[in-house]
Amino acid sequence: MKRAGLMLSLWLLTGAGPAANAPPIPDVLRELLGIISAAQRGSTGELRIKYQDQARARPGDALLRVYIAWCDIPSDDSWNQLKGVASVNPDLPWVHLGMGMVYTTWKMRDQARAEFELILKADPKFYPAVTGQAELALASGDRDRARELFTRSLSLGDDPRAHAGLGALLFEDGKVPEAQVELEKAIKGWPDQPRALKPLVSIYQAAGNQAAAIKAATQLADLAPKDREARKALADLRFDTGDKPGAALEYERLLRLGNPDKAVLERLAALYRDAGNAAESEERVQQQLAALDKQNSDPCMRLAELLIARGALEPAEGQLLEAVERTPKRAEAYLQIGRLKLKKQQQFEAAEAFRAGALGEGEGVEDCKKEGVALEKTFKLPAKKAHGSVDAIYGSVAASLNELFGERKRANPALAGELKLRVRVLADGQVKGVDVLSDTVGDPVLTAHVYFSLKQAQYPRQKREPTFEFELKGPRGK
Repeated sequence: MKRAGLMLSLWLLTGAGPAANAPPIPDVLRELLGIISAAQRGSTGELRIKYQDQARARPGDALLRVYIAWCDIPSDDSWNQLKGVASVNPDLPWVHLGMGMVYTTWKMRDQARAEFELILKADPKFYPAVTGQAELALASGDRDRARELFTRSLSLGDDPRAHAGLGALLFEDGKVPEAQVELEKAIKGWPDQPRALKPLVSIYQAAGNQAAAIKAATQLADLAPKDREARKALADLRFDTGDKPGAALEYERLLRLGNPDKAVLERLAALYRDAGNAAESEERVQQQLAALDKQNSDPCMRLAELLIARGALEPAEGQLLEAVERTPKRAEAYLQIGRLKLKKQQQFEAAEAFRAGALGEGEGVEDCKKEGVALEKTFKLPAKKAHGSVDAIYGSVAASLNELFGERKRANPALAGELKLRVRVLADGQVKGVDVLSDTVGDPVLTAHVYFSLKQAQYPRQKREPTFEFELKGPRGK
């Protein structure tokens, strides 16, 4: 009798057991699901403080201890707290429900099963435990058993988790109308269920209900901010419905998750380009795209265009050279290099670029030919190529240079200076390259004249690197 009296006193003290005025199942379940929602958003701190304050005022309320433990589910700390509550309140079903959920998450299925069975042995109609059994069966791969248990749970009470589980199974089985009914009930009862939201997005999309799909996708992305698939689905939906600013925002959020996808970067770059006022953002995205796909010259070309538009010619030239490195025969790249060189008053380099582009492929070939021919006409290269010994070549080039120098000096009487170039000749007499070593004249047309005259000359068959110096100072030059 003393033992029985002691047990009765304990039940009364803890607020547990048959004598306790336990809240209705739906009310407690709603509270617990609210805690899970807060945990999904990382905001259980305020709830925990609230429950702790209440627990200090009502130390015998075991349910508050369960709520506090629930704030940390499924951690070791939450299990330890629940275990402590269960040791004093063994007949409180909610503590065993929590432990069963923790065990399920930890894949300790025998222990989870034992917790749920303990609850249902005492109360076969405690439907949250039946839902727990269903989720355990689903985790074990037994879909038929899970379906049966979800259905049984819903026959006992309105558990949003059971609606979500059953709806997801129906959707996987291709029973879309039935699935939609269950999934919408799940979201109505508890909106924060990725398991229900994900198939609903697909269902609404297939039905053409874009507004509902976007709403569900937004909820899903907010619940799982690090879920790349969810974020991309929302971004794509916004894009498909014409919400380009909204789509760009979501694609940016997707990129911040890391491991950028080429197709996403390309779409985002296009969105910024079409916006017409987001050059800086597009430049940043194009840089990411160029780094991701090192064989693709398109990002480099677009970057060059953006850089030229804001006057950054040197970085623009670097991007164009990178484009040529990636696609050596891309005529458009050579065309832009040539035009850029002209802006920098580097005529012979521009002409070289146009020549390379004329032999290239794709868009820009004809423009390279046309602009290259027009440019080289200004160089007034001699019709007959210089040939013979190095001295003979020097004399021939000097003669044509002096003639052109005289013409240009009439327009600029102060024109004078020295040109010094080195020619790299191979053993077969072919020119490997021409280097401008010194140019104090400062007339790019004269420099180009000497450069190409020396480059196209016919040298003796002997490997050498002759240096040619031309001093331009008199009325006719020298």
